Amino acid sequence: MFIGRKQEMKFLEDYYNRNKNDLIVVYGRRGIGKTELLRGFSKDISCLYYTARECSEKEQLLTMQKEWREDNALSGEEVSFHALLMEAAQHYSLIIFDEFNLILKNSNTFMAGIVNALKQSYPEKKLMIVLCSSSVNWVENDMVSTIGADALFISAFQKIKELTFPDIVTRFPNYSVEDCIQVYGILGGVPGYLNVWNEKRSIKENIMALFLYKDGKLYQEAQNFLKTELRELALYNTILACLSEGKLKLNDIYDRTGFSRAKISVYLKNLIELDVVEKVFSYDTDGKDNTKKGLYRIKDRFIHFWYRFVFPNLSKLENRKMEEVYQGKIAPVLEDHISTYFTNVCQEYLMLMSDFKKLDFEIVRMGQWFGKEGTIDFIGVTSQNTYFVGKSKWGNKPLDETDFETLLELVKQAQVEPDHYYLFSKNGFTNPLEVMAKGMDNLVLTDLEDL
Repeated sequence: MFIGRKQEMKFLEDYYNRNKNDLIVVYGRRGIGKTELLRGFSKDISCLYYTARECSEKEQLLTMQKEWREDNALSGEEVSFHALLMEAAQHYSLIIFDEFNLILKNSNTFMAGIVNALKQSYPEKKLMIVLCSSSVNWVENDMVSTIGADALFISAFQKIKELTFPDIVTRFPNYSVEDCIQVYGILGGVPGYLNVWNEKRSIKENIMALFLYKDGKLYQEAQNFLKTELRELALYNTILACLSEGKLKLNDIYDRTGFSRAKISVYLKNLIELDVVEKVFSYDTDGKDNTKKGLYRIKDRFIHFWYRFVFPNLSKLENRKMEEVYQGKIAPVLEDHISTYFTNVCQEYLMLMSDFKKLDFEIVRMGQWFGKEGTIDFIGVTSQNTYFVGKSKWGNKPLDETDFETLLELVKQAQVEPDHYYLFSKNGFTNPLEVMAKGMDNLVLTDLEDL
């Protein structure tokens, strides 16, 4: 199911409609939906498509020549990138190379052929060439140095990111909001992972089938993904295992691993560049003495789930103790795991409400405040230069007055004076808190039915 991607589609269409030849680089992790996006974009365009193989330059050329001859009626008499591209450009306005990095790996002439084709003028016809890659690390760090001066001909880069929570709701129309939040917290927004989730199975059945059985489609996926982007997997496994256990400070990772702080910083930097890890800072307030400094956490929801629940239990899973792992290791803490991502959903909700002018103000900036005695789930500044704060609760009990009082105490420690309070709860609110909210025009209660 192709959902979302309106901005990405508009980006491509705007470049295609320009009166100029263009070279666009589209990239993102495997399974993120690049091919589906390009297929949707090109459906009504005269397009030539090629998926690169990992092979020699000669074999690549022969394969390309054969495919383009058979499927597109090109003569392809001369076997060179220059000749094939020049002929293709005479007949097609869009040429897509999927996993083009595999061509560059063994060819010094591919980019020259691209550039020559773009330099030509085709009467009453535009030429757009799209280079697509799943190697995020390579595109962002090595591609320009690999192709040298030819990089000057690149018109734009487009990085394809994960789907948002509203996209997840659209993707699973028969699911409740609670179900969608659980899926979001387990898989994140990677379409390739969402597509193997079975709506007819329970959350437990899906986790068992996809993650815990040795033949499950996601059993080794985290490792396979990281292997395509990173070397020294053993070191990254160690750091991600630490983070998944809640060791979020550099010193905590140092104490656990024995790696030097400099080494840890380098590997964390690489994981941050891949959008796997993020470094989070407490929202800047006057209460700086009460905050935690420089925390790291796993940003990628799928990777977080895998390293928290699969990686430490591989021995049992290899011995087919899947039920034991689920009942003993996953079920007791799954709600706690999902709670982190419920906060993200609430933040997305507030931003959408702000964007659609559904709040009494516009959100200028929003983040989290990490105090030594607790966390303010969301805190920010409005267009009126006032503060708003909020709390989310994902649990089997309703949010009550004590939870609200805890938030108020953290607000004191942060030394801010909010004009607006937002409370979100999976299981609603106690009656006394609802009565309190009716008497306060700056306290808003939101449950799952309202999301």
